[in-house]
Amino acid sequence: MMCRRRLLRQWMQLWLRCAVAACSLSITAAAVGCSSSESGGGKLPLVADIGVTKQHLIVKNGDPFVWRQVTITLDEAFTYKTDIMPRGSSSIPLADFKDAGGESYRPGVTHLKRVRIEAAETEDGIPGQFDW
Repeated sequence: MMCRRRLLRQWMQLWLRCAVAACSLSITAAAVGCSSSESGGGKLPLVADIGVTKQHLIVKNGDPFVWRQVTITLDEAFTYKTDIMPRGSSSIPLADFKDAGGESYRPGVTHLKRVRIEAAETEDGIPGQFDW
């Protein structure tokens, strides 16, 4: 009887370790899959975090410098431009994003799928980019 309990306890400990490892791996994979700072064409990858509310896009500039001449594009169609994006979090009304025809982004009608941040100038005058 004692031997069975010991085996059962060892099996449960092993199972628990495997379950914790699997959860950790899936959380890490999900976090990596949610955002990407890949940038192409010699652009510096910007350190950013994106959040969305019903009416605002929250952009967190995680770099140790401000971004200059910034264009933020939603779903490859709606853009917002600003001269400077400071360090830390900034809240931008989704209605401020316009398409080529001047129409505002309508959060209740469309679902946000993609965000691209492009800074014409970063710390050393190098352009930067972040894709979400």
